[in-house]
Amino acid sequence: MTRSAVLKDVDGLHQRLNLPWPVAIALIDWLESADHEALLRLARLVVGCPTAVITTLLDADHAAQPDAMNSKSMLALAHRERQAVDVADAAEDTRFGDDLLVHAFPHARFFVGAPIHVKTQVVGTLFAIDYHPRRRPSEETMASFSALAHLCGQAVELGARRLAAPAERSQLDMMAERSHAAVLVVDHSGRIESANRAASMLLRERIDSLKTQTVESFVVGWQSLVGVVANHALAASRNGMETMAPLLVEIITREGTIIPARASITYEVGDGTPRYRLVVEELP
Repeated sequence: MTRSAVLKDVDGLHQRLNLPWPVAIALIDWLESADHEALLRLARLVVGCPTAVITTLLDADHAAQPDAMNSKSMLALAHRERQAVDVADAAEDTRFGDDLLVHAFPHARFFVGAPIHVKTQVVGTLFAIDYHPRRRPSEETMASFSALAHLCGQAVELGARRLAAPAERSQLDMMAERSHAAVLVVDHSGRIESANRAASMLLRERIDSLKTQTVESFVVGWQSLVGVVANHALAASRNGMETMAPLLVEIITREGTIIPARASITYEVGDGTPRYRLVVEELP
């Protein structure tokens, strides 16, 4: 189904899928975007599988239709459990004796899947498959995969919010520039992509200099903080939490001064890659 088809029959789509129209249209837009492909690449890397797919309630694929969510399929299993699931060898698992994903093309053996939520509503599934049986993934791998599924839902939700109340990223950047709080945008590898004037003052670095450095140079335990955010995303996918309380962090300036601060970290997806928006306020 194309975006134009959705726009022609928004009311019918809403009634059939029980999705608010901004969510339905944002979902279609996102599935056609580079962000969608970037998250699939990350999913493949996380579990080391050759194939990753996102199916949604808007797909023609039978396994993604509402009447299939209670069927005996691996996709339905992820929805019933409402969390990430894995299957080491589906061909030897009697639960999936009628699953065409296993016993027809593509003949999947190993499976990892997680439901995609927008708020508390399931709108699809992120899953990865291999064509050979494998050992079960570690808890850390499953948590990372769940966090990616949560990120999918968050990306759709952000798109829906923009449709319902338009707000461009440039507006966020403009607000950041005027903010008294330090704002850093950090890519997935930890490189600082942008910073506002308040961040420059807090870190005692010019903005152009900040853009050549990594956030680990200024924020103590950045990787641990990212892990906390990922764990929150996992918990949010299970119980519908939407917001995360600010974290207490230590900031190191160019001169080596350690500053206690309060930080909020949120995911963003743009230009095909995930990134973080870090807002830091110095504690009195």
